Amino acid sequence: MNIEKQLDAADLAVANQQYDKAMLIYQQILAENDQCDEAYLMRGALYGELGQIDKAFNDIQTAINIDPQYDGAYLTLALLHKSQGNTQQAIESFHQAIKLNSNSKEAKQHMVQLCEAQADHQLASQQVEQAIENYRLASECAPQNIYLAYKYAFSVSRAGEFKRAEELAEIILQKENNHVPTLSLLTSIYEKTGAIEKGWRIAETLLQQFPENPSINIIYGKYALRNKQQQLAIPSLLKAVKHRDIKTDDLLSLHMLLGKLYDSLAEYKAAFVHFQQANNLKYNDYNIQTYKNYISNTIDFFSKEKYKSLASSENDSSEIIFILGMPRSGTSLIEQIVSSHSSVHGGGELQHLVNVARLIDQPGGQYPQKLESLSNVDMEEYADNFLEVMRGLSSGKQKITDKLPHNFEYIGLIHKLLPNAKIINCLRNPLDTCLSCYFQHFGGHHPYAYNLSHLAQYYQQYSRLMDHWQNELEIPVLNVQYEKLVQNTQDEVQTLLGFLELEWEDSCLEFYKQKRAINTASYTQVKQKIYTGSLERWKNYESDIGELKNLLNKV
Repeated sequence: MNIEKQLDAADLAVANQQYDKAMLIYQQILAENDQCDEAYLMRGALYGELGQIDKAFNDIQTAINIDPQYDGAYLTLALLHKSQGNTQQAIESFHQAIKLNSNSKEAKQHMVQLCEAQADHQLASQQVEQAIENYRLASECAPQNIYLAYKYAFSVSRAGEFKRAEELAEIILQKENNHVPTLSLLTSIYEKTGAIEKGWRIAETLLQQFPENPSINIIYGKYALRNKQQQLAIPSLLKAVKHRDIKTDDLLSLHMLLGKLYDSLAEYKAAFVHFQQANNLKYNDYNIQTYKNYISNTIDFFSKEKYKSLASSENDSSEIIFILGMPRSGTSLIEQIVSSHSSVHGGGELQHLVNVARLIDQPGGQYPQKLESLSNVDMEEYADNFLEVMRGLSSGKQKITDKLPHNFEYIGLIHKLLPNAKIINCLRNPLDTCLSCYFQHFGGHHPYAYNLSHLAQYYQQYSRLMDHWQNELEIPVLNVQYEKLVQNTQDEVQTLLGFLELEWEDSCLEFYKQKRAINTASYTQVKQKIYTGSLERWKNYESDIGELKNLLNKV
């Protein structure tokens, strides 16, 4: 009997659930021809059905090794990975199957399903670059899926790649010229890149077409604020907040925007009411005592004596600039000034230092306690890996910034990894800092920011930890006071560049001309010249913030 007839007989045996008979046939085939990739594949598939996963993977991989162009083997391998929850391996195998056979509808359907689900999760957990890649792969497999193409464009805009996101949006609109989510995305991009007139025209058209749509009202309100046309937007937004089917997040955004609109008109009582309503909508089970305990434990662990005994890297690199502090304390402004220097790349808010702490966490330990068991060689390796990742983002420049504000929690780790790293702590009037947080709808996880009492106590813990790093452990940190920077910019920038060991460049005073994409809450401010409008802003709300004042007086 030839191999084809034997394989057909095995197929029939499987169909009749005569699995032992099928296995015997595959064994006979492979005894006669150990290069029969199809027999390995079919036996591997049967092993998978029978739950003998290791044998299944082994046979399918053998089929691929015999014929690396065997698209069916990659498809079967991908399905097996998917059944085992190996999402990334499944995606890679489906991708290879599609490369070898671009007409494989089954592979493409699975690819779209997996990549979209993976990207949705990654985007929600701030893994933007990974999400972009998976949306791209999914979109390539389903080029007619408009909403998938929109998700891809949206994720690209989240990474601050506004030009590329705009190009992707225009491609969508060529297929469906009135796709509202994409038009909304374009208006958001235009606002962040300063193309206000283009965005304003779209926003007006959208509002005329969809006057009750909360998202459209939010877009329109933002443009009205930028165009100093507040009175045009307020009636529409007040009507929108009363819509009975409105989602909580949209309602929160509308109240937050109404607060900003009234604030810009100096109607502070009305503004505070809306800011308060917005924050009250946030689900808030935040336990400030838990955070106090965390800071206490951090301070206790990094005692002066213990800190001296912990392992330390001997890496002398000074190319990483950490810009940290409380959110809304001027971190974006400092980064914009520093990254206007020809030797510095602005990295934005990065998660790579946090990832180092997570790596130290596992396996078999917990950060920071596990630091006690690490050697100098271990710390050197962590430092080298961290630098490799950061250098990959630096666009070939000598230095790169990381302006994740909450890195203030990891200053002890920073100094052990990279003793010569530059650390800048941004300071601003505590009342202005906390109010600015309260008036901001943050995109990330800031549960302390929705309650003025929590904000004040969180600020106290930040201040307490910074005092420990600088005064108890004497870790070199440059404190930059926002108010001094605004009022005496040139001298403060000179001090800043001196600390960073950079030569003076006039471009650092013209930071607002820089074309780099900003995708944080301060994107509008850092595109403007230095202004004093945010100084002592708290006085406009003095009658509403008695508890905040009392708590911060203890800082």
